[in-house]
Amino acid sequence: MSPIRPKNLKTVKKYSPYYSGEEAERIRRRIGQKQVPIAPPPESTTLHPSIHVSSEIPQVTPSWLARYECIRSIGKGSFGEVVVIRRKPLSRPPTLFAAKISRKMLHRRYEKMSINAIRTKQNTAQRKDDKNVERRILASLPWSPFIAGIVNAFDDSRNLYQVLELGIHGTLHQYIHHRSLSPEHCRFYFINIALALEFLHSHGIIHRDLKPENIVMGADGYLMLTDFGNSQRVDSDNLWDEMGTLHYVAPECILNTVRKECVTATDWWSAACILFEMAAGKLAFPLRRANNDVEALTNCRTQIKNVAYRWPRRTAFHPDLRDLVDRMLVLEVEKRIASVTDDTGMNTQLRSHSFFQESDWKDIKEQRILAPYVPPSGCDPTQEWLENGVPWPEEAPGFTIVKPPIGQTYDIRTTYKNFAPERQAHLFPEPELFYY
Repeated sequence: MSPIRPKNLKTVKKYSPYYSGEEAERIRRRIGQKQVPIAPPPESTTLHPSIHVSSEIPQVTPSWLARYECIRSIGKGSFGEVVVIRRKPLSRPPTLFAAKISRKMLHRRYEKMSINAIRTKQNTAQRKDDKNVERRILASLPWSPFIAGIVNAFDDSRNLYQVLELGIHGTLHQYIHHRSLSPEHCRFYFINIALALEFLHSHGIIHRDLKPENIVMGADGYLMLTDFGNSQRVDSDNLWDEMGTLHYVAPECILNTVRKECVTATDWWSAACILFEMAAGKLAFPLRRANNDVEALTNCRTQIKNVAYRWPRRTAFHPDLRDLVDRMLVLEVEKRIASVTDDTGMNTQLRSHSFFQESDWKDIKEQRILAPYVPPSGCDPTQEWLENGVPWPEEAPGFTIVKPPIGQTYDIRTTYKNFAPERQAHLFPEPELFYY
């Protein structure tokens, strides 16, 4: 006769790492772990009599995940999320990294939809390889201070993990925050972006999703490019159609008129849109009010095709900055300035513009110049408000989820993200059971 299942068994299994053989098999299939740890419960833990401890499955913890512990979640994307992790042990000041967690289930769903849309052998192979694009591109690049490089990469039956360099002070989008920056700030940050693009283009890589959300700020105030999931090599046979965020997509991508010799122009168009946003404090091609989302997106595409952007009135802009943006945001690629990276890996037209007349590109490239804004030192992510919470244990199996500070322990805004009402009463049932 099978044991009686308690009503709160779901809650016990949510936080307790101890399962019987039958329950371990079911949980293993659900969360994607190869083995669920089985061990005698501590003396302070009281489990329901129907949960029997078994030694059928040995306790095995993946060594590569056991080295890190998760501190907080800093963002979410189409295929997963990005969390802050630190290396253990903590006998010395720990090194912080960003871990990009991608769900294999979402990748398989995207592959199925893309393959069904275009049923060709080439498209099938490309879609199945999309999940490996970012890892391969970052692994092929040498180190650069303007690129958030990859440190390590892992996978299990549930997720893909990429350990990356961390921009501890957030994104450029958070720094701008709908306000206009001074010409000096715009000049410095745009040179950072230009140096990153020159580095990528010199290695034959196009970013294709350049936007402030994909540019992070390091501890020294310099910027780094991240998120290479949509990147592509110059000699790739893939289509150069609309890819990335619509506000920063070049018109030739929408019109499907990209030529192989001018593919770098798509990144420089996005860089010009970012420069406009830093100077004006708003998007160059925003979504207008419409009856529905489809109409709003169609209107935005029409704005980009017609290059219909407007500088804010009653605001005086630096004349050289405005001239640079106006000459970069031109419909015809041949008439744009600074649209192509030459064979030397530099954008000569951009560097020779009057807006950068007093700039020393070499010193900025070697980071010998103090950034216009240096974030305060001593930042401890564990002592800040966890605006995005921490991931659920089953979303990142194997990671140790660090308990928030005591002042934030029972604040539901700083605990598990996307909590359901029925889970609020069981956020922290036992201190020793919080860790998964």
